Amino acid sequence: MKRNKQSKQGKKGKQNKRKVLKSSMRRALLVLSIILLAFAAYRLTVVLTPEVKTQEDILYRYTVTADGQYKVYLKPNQLYSEKFLEENRLYSNALIEYLEVGFMAEFWGTETAEVSAKYSVEGIALGYQGGTNDRKIIYEQHFPIAEPKEIIGTTALELFETVKVTLDPYREFVNDAELILGARSSKELQVVWSGVFTAKTEFGNIEEPFSFQLSMPMVNELFQINKQEPFSKQNNISKTQEVVTEINNFSLAVAVIVLVLGLLGLAGALVFTRRPNQDENKLIVFADIVRKHGSRIIRMDTLPQFGGNDLRFNIADLDSLVKLSDDVQKPICFCPDKTGMPVENLMFVMDGENYYAWKYHS
Repeated sequence: MKRNKQSKQGKKGKQNKRKVLKSSMRRALLVLSIILLAFAAYRLTVVLTPEVKTQEDILYRYTVTADGQYKVYLKPNQLYSEKFLEENRLYSNALIEYLEVGFMAEFWGTETAEVSAKYSVEGIALGYQGGTNDRKIIYEQHFPIAEPKEIIGTTALELFETVKVTLDPYREFVNDAELILGARSSKELQVVWSGVFTAKTEFGNIEEPFSFQLSMPMVNELFQINKQEPFSKQNNISKTQEVVTEINNFSLAVAVIVLVLGLLGLAGALVFTRRPNQDENKLIVFADIVRKHGSRIIRMDTLPQFGGNDLRFNIADLDSLVKLSDDVQKPICFCPDKTGMPVENLMFVMDGENYYAWKYHS
C-alpha cells in the first residue's frame, strides 16, 4: 500500500513539473508538430532518394563553312575603263567576257582527326516558268566547270577553288532548247560549288555536305547576280549517359532542422506540457477574461460589505456586466484571493449605493 501511494505521489510530482498549457494551445502545438514532421519526412525522402538524370557529354565539336566571291570581266568597250566590275553591280549581258568566281570552304574540329574533302564546280542551265515561290522547271542541263577533286588534311581543312565561267555555251544551249520547245521561257544560269567533308575521329566518323552557288538570269539586257548567303553549320559528336545527382546539402540541412523542430514540438506537447486540471482551468479562463477586459477591471484589497439585499442586483452574465459598466462609466471590481481568483467568485460594479454583481462560473 505504501509503495502504491509513493508511486502515485511520484507520478503526481512529475505531472506537476510539466508546464500547464491550454488545451487549444496544446492541440495547436501538436498539429503543428505533426505537420512539420510530415514535411520533414517528405523532404528527407526527396533529398535522400538518388535522382538519375540524362547527361549529354560533347566529345567532338566541328564547324563547316562555305562562301564565294566573284568578278565580272568585260569585253573591250568605250563605256568602262576598268577590266572588271566588282560584286553587287548591274551588268550588261552584251559586255560580259566571263565571270571569275573564287570559292572557299573550311572544316574545323576541336580534336585531332583525319579530315578529307571531295568537291566539284558545275554550271546548271535552267528553263522555267513562274516566280521564286512557284517556279516550275521546264528543262535543266548540268555542265562541269571544275573536275571533282579530293583534298586530305588533319584536324582542320581549308579549300580554295577559282574558276572562269564563259556564258556563250550556256546561251547556245538555252537557245537550242527554245527552238526544240517552240516556246520561250525564263532562263537562268547557276554556278554551284558543292562537296562533302569527311572526318575520322576517335569518337566516330563524320560526313558533312556543303554547297554554295551564284545565279543570274540569261537575258539580252541588264541583270544582277544573286549570291547565296554564306553557308555555316555547327554540329558535334556526343555521348549520352545517366548520372546520379549528388545530395543537396542545403536541402538536407533544412529538412533536418524542420525534423528537429517537429520533434521538439511533439515532445513539448506530449512530454513537457499537460492539460490544466479543473482549478487551473478556472484560473486560465479567468485570466483570459481579465486580459480581454483589462481596461475596465480593477482589483480591490478587501471585498466590501454589501448593503441590504435591496441594494445588490445580481447580473445574469459577464457581457451584461460589461455593458452596464460602460453605461454607468464605472469599473468592474473584484477582490483576488491568493491564487488570483475573485473571492466568492464575485465580480461587481458599484454605482453609488447599488451593487451589480455577477458570480463567475468556469
